[in-house]
This record gives sequence, C-alpha cells and structure tokens, in this order.
Amino acid sequence: MSVHVTKTSGHTAEITWDPKSDDPQGYLATTIEGDQLAYALEALGDPDHVGLKGASPESALQAAVCTAQLAALLERRSALQVVRLRDDHKLSWRRIAAAILDDPKSSRRYDGCTTPDAVTCTTDHHSTASTHRPGKERPWPSRRHPR
Repeated sequence: MSVHVTKTSGHTAEITWDPKSDDPQGYLATTIEGDQLAYALEALGDPDHVGLKGASPESALQAAVCTAQLAALLERRSALQVVRLRDDHKLSWRRIAAAILDDPKSSRRYDGCTTPDAVTCTTDHHSTASTHRPGKERPWPSRRHPR
C-alpha cells in the first residue's frame, strides 16, 4: 500500500501519498481539502450524534452531504474491487462473499457482476455503482437530489 496513515502521537495522525502515482485524479486531495474525510471521521467516531451535535442546520447539512459524497465514492470503489477480485485474481463469488459479507451463501448478491468496464454489482441495487463506468466518473455524485 502506497498511501500511508501514521499515528504520530496521542490522537494525531499523518497521511502521506504520492500525488502522481497514488492520486492522479486528485480524489485523495479533494477528500482531505474539502473536509469530506474529516466529516466522515466525525460521524464514525460519534455513534450517538454522528458528528452533528451542536451544529446549526446548515452545518449539519454540509456534514451530511460531505459524508454521503465520500460514502458514495467508496461504495463505487468497493464494487470495482469486487469485480477485480473475480476477474484479475480469479477468486470465486463464494469466497468473495464469505470475506466481504461474512456469508458464502450470499454470493448471489454478486449475480450479474461483469467486468471493471461496466461495474454492475453492488450489495445495494439502488446504488450509483450500478451505472459506474471507470474513467467517466466524477469524484462526487450530483448534488441535485440525494439518492
């Protein structure tokens, strides 16, 4: 792994990557500089209030939008990883389901998965991953309306 997250002291960490080889499309930089990572980590670390306690309605909305944007991008990447596990690494759907879903019998969730050129598999069939085409993506989903 070429992206490194290093705990530097106490509750401090440093993230390092090479912008040319690790982030040629700028997704990591956008995630950090646009606060998507910070908002998502706040939501992750605060299970009771998901990072919204004491926030104004506009701030809470911004936090939710940033978290949803990062989650959608990661969901698309996860779907692509599943297809590549099958196509590039020749793993069975059963083994992939056992590892990812903790249930080898759930391999039917991956029925219809094809190739990385047209990722059609996802565990949530209402996801944007069903129409994702690598190389044609935007870093974040449209803000017109939440899915």
